[in-house]
Amino acid sequence: RGWTMEPDDGALQLCGQREQPRKSRRSDSVPTRDGDRNQRVGPPAADLARELVLHIARWATAFAGFSLVAGAETAEDIIDLVHSLYAGLEARRLAQSYQFSRRYGPLLPAHNVVGARRLFTCSLAYFWADLLWIAAERARGRAPHLWAGRLAHHVVQTAANLPVIRSAGTPSRLSASYLTLAYTAELSTIFLRLRALMARLAARAQFKGAGRARNAGRLLAFLRAGNHALLLASFALLRIVNFPRCARMIWQNRAELPQSMRVLHLPFAGLGYILNVAWFIKLVRSSP
Repeated sequence: RGWTMEPDDGALQLCGQREQPRKSRRSDSVPTRDGDRNQRVGPPAADLARELVLHIARWATAFAGFSLVAGAETAEDIIDLVHSLYAGLEARRLAQSYQFSRRYGPLLPAHNVVGARRLFTCSLAYFWADLLWIAAERARGRAPHLWAGRLAHHVVQTAANLPVIRSAGTPSRLSASYLTLAYTAELSTIFLRLRALMARLAARAQFKGAGRARNAGRLLAFLRAGNHALLLASFALLRIVNFPRCARMIWQNRAELPQSMRVLHLPFAGLGYILNVAWFIKLVRSSP
């Protein structure tokens, strides 16, 4: 899986050099670039707020542009598809760089933690932009598609992302490692968005009659069936199977995480898993 490990004791390799012993009662601490495992302060709040606002503005601008061309409902699916492609593929790229420690399990290399934090920030801004859209629509008396479930998801995702973004040192590396693995679940959302887009296309297009129209209808039906199969397979693998692995990483390294992070991540990992099981059952019972 792209993991590396010292053949003798599982010590981590950073920048091609073996970690040097440290004068501490805990010689097996996770190494960081600054060597300070007790550091807890992440990026300044003002800088983080500025970055989040900038990302929210970008997502909102993209959504507004697609809404003018294709309508709000289609724009929601398109923007969600863009987010899933970015988040899923970037998480997969980062996960391929895992190094393995017998004590801590799979860990991101220290130089990839910044990239993971960037992913979590941009993704959180997308979810907050969607939250603002739902709030605006509800204020106008409208009910966006699955808005209650989306709100629940955004609350869980905020509890997952924000503490990791704000952390530094050892907690940052440990939490970024298990959250990156969890983020590979966004790959399954690609097929979920394609499913919605193809269903909308089938509803709008006219495939009755003879010749090309009938063949196009058959092709779309075939693509929808294939996409539905990929959706179920990826959802089961990347969420139902993968999320317990992430929860195990949290539990395994709980002593190294601050209490505030443990209090949020352990319960919300369970809540997120319950939500995904419920969504999976719904998908299994649905048609392509």
